Amino acid sequence: MQSLNRLNTIVSIKLSKMFSLTYQKLSVLSLNLQDQELDNQDLEEIISVLISSSDLSSLEIQLQSIYTINLHGNLLDKSKCQDLCTLALDLSNNKINSIGIQQLGQLLQSCFNLTDLTLLLNDNNIQDQGAILLGKELQLLDGLKYLTIELSQTQLSNRGVSTLVASIANIAPLLYLALNFNSNLFGNPGLHSMIDSIKNLSMLNTLSLSLSNNKIANISTCNIISTLTKNNKLISISLKLSSILTNLMRKSKINNNDIYSICQGICRFFHLSTLYLSFSQNQIGNQGLQELCSQISCCQNLQSLNLNLSSNQIENKGVSSIGQGIAQIINLSKLNLVLSNNKIESDGVKDLGQGIAQCSNLKQLTIQMNDNLIKDQGLQSLGEGIQQCQSIEYLYISTLNNNISPPGYHNFCKQITNCTNLTYLIIKIFQLKANQVSQSLLGLLFKTKKLVELYI
Repeated sequence: MQSLNRLNTIVSIKLSKMFSLTYQKLSVLSLNLQDQELDNQDLEEIISVLISSSDLSSLEIQLQSIYTINLHGNLLDKSKCQDLCTLALDLSNNKINSIGIQQLGQLLQSCFNLTDLTLLLNDNNIQDQGAILLGKELQLLDGLKYLTIELSQTQLSNRGVSTLVASIANIAPLLYLALNFNSNLFGNPGLHSMIDSIKNLSMLNTLSLSLSNNKIANISTCNIISTLTKNNKLISISLKLSSILTNLMRKSKINNNDIYSICQGICRFFHLSTLYLSFSQNQIGNQGLQELCSQISCCQNLQSLNLNLSSNQIENKGVSSIGQGIAQIINLSKLNLVLSNNKIESDGVKDLGQGIAQCSNLKQLTIQMNDNLIKDQGLQSLGEGIQQCQSIEYLYISTLNNNISPPGYHNFCKQITNCTNLTYLIIKIFQLKANQVSQSLLGLLFKTKKLVELYI
């Protein structure tokens, strides 16, 4: 098997040499070598050949699950790195430790023209010391404007998270910051320190934080978003606190009081255009959702809203508050609602449909309401709202495991055929037998003249 892999590598090298001779002026290169049984010599040879273009300014390399990877040596030709403006490295699921991070840092210092950096380092043995070393190297890249760091499942505690983000906060030109710290070991002190550091990035306009599955004991004391209101330039916020937050040996979930504390201050972001909140698998009910939607409705410049509230305790009143909230956001053009596995009935969906009907600028709509208590009348009410949005071009509806009959789906499809600009449609109704829906639904939907993509 090893000899066969070696043969494939040699063939790849020969092909890549032909490739480099043909594309000497290549400026953008994406290379995927994940899950391959390659040693460092193989990697160095393949990569060095492929980045031989003198005009290369953007490089993406996926080395996920290589296991033998060694960041020391000539994995990347440092003389070529100095010309790179964009670099993306996926080194997830390897055996990288703090020594490997130090070697990676030395490589990054050769990339002194970088403005856009993505490092995916999930599922490694980096720990606090590695995170601290990474931060020291990153803050030297003082020309960075776009930074994405993923360090989920890397055993980071309060010290590692705090020090890393404090170092990143020294990169003054940053416009875009995405941090994934899911499934680590930090608690409230790490979270407080992280947010306090981020708020000092005065140029930042886009922030994405993924913080699920850590040891945050009392999320209601964190005031995550209100702390960020010092930065009035933020136009895009993404906050993911899905799944269970573990507090030592106890399990603690986000509830109504917590959601108010977390999201208090959203209404102060007057220029906010994109908001993504993911709080699935928690204990959020009608009251918490009502408070959240009240905050969101104040964001009059919001164009894109994504709410993931699956597996909570939401009933009709909660869904009604979503409808009332979005009806007040006149500029909304993209709406994504994930409300699966709650206790939503037809009356709640009716109010949601009425809210959607008020969104006259809506172009993309995604609604997932699997595993609820919705009947035919609820889906019909939703269709009545959607058909009034004549600007809709993209529609995704998933209502698996509800109480909707084939005639209910037929009536819904009849309604959405009135959306004259609809070009892309996905309807997930797999619990019905194919012969119950195929002819009647397809016959209706094919009458939508502009429809170019259809999935059922």
